[in-house]
Amino acid sequence: LLKSERPDVDKKRGDMLKLQGEFKVRIRQLEEDLLHALSSVQGSILEDVRVISTMEKIQKESLDIQKQAAQTDEVILEVEQTSALYDPPGQIAASIFFLLESMGAMHPLYKYSLAFFFEIFSLALRKDSPELQEAKEDYEQRLHIITQALFFYAFRRISPGLHEADILVYALRLAQIKADQVEPLRRSELDLLLKGPSVDAMKSGPASSLAEQCKDKLASKLTQQQLRAVQELHTLPCFVG
Repeated sequence: LLKSERPDVDKKRGDMLKLQGEFKVRIRQLEEDLLHALSSVQGSILEDVRVISTMEKIQKESLDIQKQAAQTDEVILEVEQTSALYDPPGQIAASIFFLLESMGAMHPLYKYSLAFFFEIFSLALRKDSPELQEAKEDYEQRLHIITQALFFYAFRRISPGLHEADILVYALRLAQIKADQVEPLRRSELDLLLKGPSVDAMKSGPASSLAEQCKDKLASKLTQQQLRAVQELHTLPCFVG
């Protein structure tokens, strides 16, 4: 994603990492040169002009490398701050891929390869997308557009091959991935969403005024299962108040 959207930042990161590696190699080489010079001292080390000259050269090069390394650290910090913007969309992409991998538990024919997922991902990154062309260099807006497109194509490409009953389950899992990026669903909320009401709110403890209103006003319009589901909503933190 970073390479596609910000090739300049990706290249700069690669160059800086390569440069840091070269610095480490050069430092190691200077250390070996110093050890070799010290091991070949003849007589007093203070009288060996060759050794002293070598040590002065090594010291000078070491200082130059330290200065250059400090500059690369600043650039890498800047690159990492830019790269951090792309972490949430990357996490979403990974979550969708793992969702596709787990679909086989629903039906043996629900098998999706990494190559197929990359096809979906590539559709979300299409450069000829009118929305992306309009956003130009507004990178936050571009990320939002790409994320929305990723969910769209993940559903559009997968849902036609699912059993009708499984489409809703798949859509709910995509919705959960989307919601988790804002505020992760609590276990109780997820259980109610996927499994339905587990208890009768009117029988699980002291009835709240909301539960009583549900029973009094909606009893004639809802089935018992639907009524229990509405009653149980009042026990969830997201519906408090």
